[in-house]
Amino acid sequence: MEGGDIFIQDFINDLQEFPESQIQKCFRGSGILITGGTGFVGKVLIEKLLRSCRDLNTIYLVVRQLNGQNPNERVKEMFTSPAFVYMSSLFTNPSILDVYEQFYNSPIPASTVIQMVEALPDYILNQVTSGLVSEWPDVVTFTKALSEQIIQSAGPELPACIIRPGFVLGTANEPIAGWMNDLNNLTGCALGSGLGLVRVFHGPSSVNAEIVPVDMLVNLLLVACWELIGNRTDVVNEEVPKDTVNTLIYNYASSNFKPCSWNQLGEKFFKNEKNVSSPNFFWMPFYYVTNSIFIYWLMTFYLHTVPAKVVDLFIWLIGKEPRLNEFYKRVHTAAKNLSSYQQMHVRYHNHNVKNLMNKLSSRDKMLFDFDMSILSWDDYFHKYLKGLRVYLMGNPLHMPGTNNNTLNRLITIHYNFIISICVLIVMYTIYFYY
Repeated sequence: MEGGDIFIQDFINDLQEFPESQIQKCFRGSGILITGGTGFVGKVLIEKLLRSCRDLNTIYLVVRQLNGQNPNERVKEMFTSPAFVYMSSLFTNPSILDVYEQFYNSPIPASTVIQMVEALPDYILNQVTSGLVSEWPDVVTFTKALSEQIIQSAGPELPACIIRPGFVLGTANEPIAGWMNDLNNLTGCALGSGLGLVRVFHGPSSVNAEIVPVDMLVNLLLVACWELIGNRTDVVNEEVPKDTVNTLIYNYASSNFKPCSWNQLGEKFFKNEKNVSSPNFFWMPFYYVTNSIFIYWLMTFYLHTVPAKVVDLFIWLIGKEPRLNEFYKRVHTAAKNLSSYQQMHVRYHNHNVKNLMNKLSSRDKMLFDFDMSILSWDDYFHKYLKGLRVYLMGNPLHMPGTNNNTLNRLITIHYNFIISICVLIVMYTIYFYY
């Protein structure tokens, strides 16, 4: 499969036959329970297990009655084995400037939230939610922080570890470079910017973006599970004394491997957007980052809101449904959520991640690589933006000539438009002030 500027070798990692590695041996004959298996990370995890751990016994995706056991009995049985890894988030402790791989006290006990959800009607919960999550960037990180509390309260009896990743984006290498199907806030803004729709961003440019390729995250997950099994082998199906085995937490932050600030992220997006043509271009891609909230809202009004009103009016006049204004409302909501993360000047310590990496054999380092220091962000984002074009927008891999002609025409229109605006401003100033 070739597409002119894109070749199959850009995407697919060829696997050769080698003797079984330590991690492959660990999972041989295993039964694995996966929650969220139909989600973004879950799909990559299942594919990786089926491809790299071929002698698995069973992967459980749905809990139902089987062999005389009801769902509760089967779940209880799963917790007597060492195969539980919780996917948390780097951002569960936003008020802490130095985040270590440990549990932190929360101002709101998980038990209190559970009691509120069980006792209060939905309309009251909706009213108090903003107050409950005010110390967190969003509801997702709030609920993940609560989940960490629940795991901590279970103590060493629960054979579990926790992984805290940053923003999870498309694959770096496996099974196809640049694959993704999750339109989160960051991806939505990147997609909108690539089409020339999103032009203004707000936030400190020096803060690390903490982005993580999903395939490397999945590799860390499997290696962490292997380590957990190794630590628990001698005590599985027996009572584990308290404090014998601590719950390991892994902070998986790109700033510890290959730092990339939000400003650098924008530059790499913009650099590669010009190289990734699409028939869906709305305008010439360009962007502006500002720390001033006043300048941000002023520029979004002129570069987002006004064009959206004009285009939607034209669409309405020709009898079609206006949609651009609603699109920008969603974009501004996503940008507002991202701005919370862009203000986090936090250092994430990753001693456990480094130790885990050092325990891998050379074979497992190749099969289950999660070392982000080997990444080239330029190469990664070039493939990532191609992946957005192919997997989220449904564009073919290559459309000779057409897209570049469209982009060149939009560049010409853009600069002519800017020149015209400048001329009008000068003429207005001369006429009214001189």
